[in-house]
Amino acid sequence: MTQLERIFEVLLDLERARQREHQLRVESEALLKGLHAITFSDTTESLFNGLVEVLHTLFEFDHAFILQQQDDKQLYPVIATHPDIMLSRWRPRTMLQRVLKGRPVAVFDVGQVPEWCDSGITSCLDIKSALHIQLRTGRHSAVLICTHHDKHHFGPRHIKLLGRFTPLVNQAMVTLELRRAVTERDRFFELSLDLMGIAGFDGYFKQINEAWTQTLGHAMGTLKSRPFLDFVHPEQRPEMEEILRRIAHTDERQLIEVQFACHDGVYRWLSCSLAAYPSEQLYYIAARDVTDRVYAQQRLIYDTRHDSLTGLLNRNGFLERLKEAIDLAHREPTSRFAILFMDLDRFKVINDSLGHLAGDELLVQIARRLRSTVRAADVVGRLGGDEFIVLIPEVEDVSEAIHLAEQLLRRLKKSLNIHGHEVFTTASIGVTLGTPEYHNADEVLRDADIAMYFAKSQGRSRYAVFDRSMHENAVARLQLENDLRRALDNGEFILYYQPIVSLLNGTICGFESLVRWNHPLKGMISPLDFIPVAEETGLIVPLGQWIMEEACRQLSSWQQRFPSLADLTMNINISDRQFWQHNFARRVQHILKTERLNPATVGLEITESVIMHDADKAARLFRKLKATGVNIYIDDFGTGYSSLSYLHRFHFDGIKIDRSFVKGMEDQKANHELVGTFMLLAQNLQLRVVAEGVETENQAQLLRQLNCEWVQGFLSSRPLPAEAAEALLVEQVFRQKRILDCY
Repeated sequence: MTQLERIFEVLLDLERARQREHQLRVESEALLKGLHAITFSDTTESLFNGLVEVLHTLFEFDHAFILQQQDDKQLYPVIATHPDIMLSRWRPRTMLQRVLKGRPVAVFDVGQVPEWCDSGITSCLDIKSALHIQLRTGRHSAVLICTHHDKHHFGPRHIKLLGRFTPLVNQAMVTLELRRAVTERDRFFELSLDLMGIAGFDGYFKQINEAWTQTLGHAMGTLKSRPFLDFVHPEQRPEMEEILRRIAHTDERQLIEVQFACHDGVYRWLSCSLAAYPSEQLYYIAARDVTDRVYAQQRLIYDTRHDSLTGLLNRNGFLERLKEAIDLAHREPTSRFAILFMDLDRFKVINDSLGHLAGDELLVQIARRLRSTVRAADVVGRLGGDEFIVLIPEVEDVSEAIHLAEQLLRRLKKSLNIHGHEVFTTASIGVTLGTPEYHNADEVLRDADIAMYFAKSQGRSRYAVFDRSMHENAVARLQLENDLRRALDNGEFILYYQPIVSLLNGTICGFESLVRWNHPLKGMISPLDFIPVAEETGLIVPLGQWIMEEACRQLSSWQQRFPSLADLTMNINISDRQFWQHNFARRVQHILKTERLNPATVGLEITESVIMHDADKAARLFRKLKATGVNIYIDDFGTGYSSLSYLHRFHFDGIKIDRSFVKGMEDQKANHELVGTFMLLAQNLQLRVVAEGVETENQAQLLRQLNCEWVQGFLSSRPLPAEAAEALLVEQVFRQKRILDCY
């Protein structure tokens, strides 16, 4: 993956993260609204209606109802969204027995479940799938069921969403059931499971029920012997005192959630409804233990800000802290912060080879190392995948961030034990210094990400500090890609041709076609600048197709104009992506047929990286190419790791010795001997050899001594436009004719 693609991928990841953040916010708001409605429901109907409303916000379903188990062990509907459901009867079998044991069940096809087949409502209500989850309502269990008209509609996501607030629904239903019991027994004070109390204006309880002692664990005498404010959490006591003062002179009722101290020193959250009767100098307090709901709410808020795998801050949580640092930098111009954007090197290889569970374990252990390396004040987060990020809230200069980056790189180089495997991994880190110039978090992340990819492009396992030139280069590269997409349609590419010359007599046997880009504004652009971009974006495929067509057309034209040069050859560079096109061999054959070329006069140059990608598949495609009759050369021979092992297997027709070996022959004996070895190997395998980058007469002489006949390079000619290359052919034909005339 190229730098530009990675930048685009990061931008796409940012957009996806925003969408995920929006979805989490919607779910959180719905759940919080539902929690409030459920907690303060006065009747079973209002509880059920609130529950249905929330569920409809979270996911789609048709009908919902609650079954409650009675003494005869049968299940009966107690409330439903459709009246026909109230007539159904349910006998627990395997499926419902599992639900009653606390295991949520999503039925993909109700027609396969005996309980549903016996219910008599599947056909009339068009029910195909259902979601079941247990509710605890006191003495008897109950089951909440949601249905849908499509099979396989419900799954783990729905169970997870429903399970988040099921405990609170249970609590509300228990409370409602007991409230009905209180109503039936003339609302006896002592029968309420809510915490009921009457306190005087002096702050002491006059009367409380047993629910206080059961909930808080204090003896009745203890609760009455001290002002009840003594049991309120010290941080919330002033707020409670203010409310009591305010309602003491009005008929206003006030709701407040506060923490009350238990006998064991733990605090429990109570939702209190307070009312004062000044004429009686009394406060009436009705409280409910909402600890589970508050903790569920706090957990929900925590989950929206933290990564579930590593426990680090997720993108949402980290962005909040980063925005705080940016705001501080704006308020205090001398304040500086730093960001370290880290991406693991070769994580995909580990994930694919050892499995996703091993990949997850690797991420967990990396997170531990990060936390143990940074300072207590530093903020660590995981943005997603194998991307981690560190915020240093206060720095004097960038050297502090560099010091931490070096520490992290050293720690990460140490091996890890992942499910019994010794695993080594490294990371690339981008560092950016936060200044008042940054206005939002996205700008900071963008620059840190650019620096990280720059570090990765420099060889990985290193860091890079962002500077403005990196951003300018990224923008320029984006502009280059946009221009490149238009260039092919606008005919801005041209081919140059470099002769392949005999060292024996200077005869041109063929050419290598080389593409050039004549930009309308920038002039000639080097292939070193635009070929990598074309490969990264996939534009190399249509560009390569055009090069092959144009080079073959030119070869055909020269062969027809100069009949004595019928054996003139044309070498064409083939990119990795081109080679792996499923119909590449057919395209080659079509061009040969269109231009009426002898396949033996066309040479395709590929690098060994093409073969190493997938040797077996490459062998199959290679055979198809060989069947067309073209010659195939290994380009840049000797620079890779496996050329020698693949020479015989793939039956190449020739090799092109890389210019680095030719250049080194003059001053390095080892290179001279190595080129000699290449020549012996080629002779034994009957391969044609072309030496590239021959620039001096001394290099040519050394190659003659090694019996290398064919060369190309600046010594014989630079790459030439078609007209200039044709002029060389005219000169060669004229020279040959003059020699023949002499005889």
